[in-house]
Amino acid sequence: EPSADLLVITELGMGVVELKHSAGLLHVQGETWLTEHGAVRAGTPNQGYANPRQQVQSYTGKIRELMVTYCTDWWSIPMRTLNKTLRVQSAVCFTKPSLIIPDDAKMAIISAADADYSRLGRFDLLVPPEFPAWVAALRFEVSQGSAARYQPYRLEQHQISQVIEHFQAAEWSAVQALMPSGQAYAYLIIRAEQQEPQIFSLHTLDFQVGRSASNCALTVPRGYGKVSRVHAQFNRYSDDIWLQDLHSSHGTYVNGVRVGQAVILKPGDQITLGGPRPEPGVYTCEFVRRLPDDVLATETVYG
Repeated sequence: EPSADLLVITELGMGVVELKHSAGLLHVQGETWLTEHGAVRAGTPNQGYANPRQQVQSYTGKIRELMVTYCTDWWSIPMRTLNKTLRVQSAVCFTKPSLIIPDDAKMAIISAADADYSRLGRFDLLVPPEFPAWVAALRFEVSQGSAARYQPYRLEQHQISQVIEHFQAAEWSAVQALMPSGQAYAYLIIRAEQQEPQIFSLHTLDFQVGRSASNCALTVPRGYGKVSRVHAQFNRYSDDIWLQDLHSSHGTYVNGVRVGQAVILKPGDQITLGGPRPEPGVYTCEFVRRLPDDVLATETVYG
């Protein structure tokens, strides 16, 4: 059995982490990670790992094989499909504040990981402040399809317990506060002229909005000609909700300012798709964490 330091499993995803307690200035020589105190340990000498990334991704591959077997049964999906689609992420987390990771060292490590992505999956290099957001973003990336509005498959508590029991692991209860449950964690209040406001509840870690019913969880109805088929995407990382434009024709705006790179949303932000202000053809909504008491609306769509 793989002996990873941390196996993080939530309803929506799984990650495998090796903790390293090195200090000093990190640099890369060939495939070896070093500080002035020597090579960063990667398993035992007889395992033959050149660096901690190779170590944790080897563990991840074995754990992923087990999860494919479990999820084939739990989700009634063919094993050959899950072998292609199911994701288990890996990371190395340096725990000591005295460890310095220069940009060139990090670039070398991540570039090597990117070259192996199709074979080994996603890898991240972390320090402790980045860990909660990494955990919150874990996902298997297996969706239920258009009939279920592309909701991600989730593990039930008894299934998580079965995995924990298999690895004889201890539950890390602190992660529960970071992850979305069945309850909405935010809302979009959608406003249109001469209509009651509608509410779109945010439940998932990410979803797209646009005119395409087959690709977007929040489907913009007919009459909004300035909205692209797949216009924008919402993502939740830890407790932050980000909005990103997906190369739409007429742009995505927050409070009248066009979104370039992804932006963090704040309660009360006015979002317009297709133009900087509400007008014919532009889709308008307001981002809120809690519904105002005076909003009389029916929840008509779900994230």
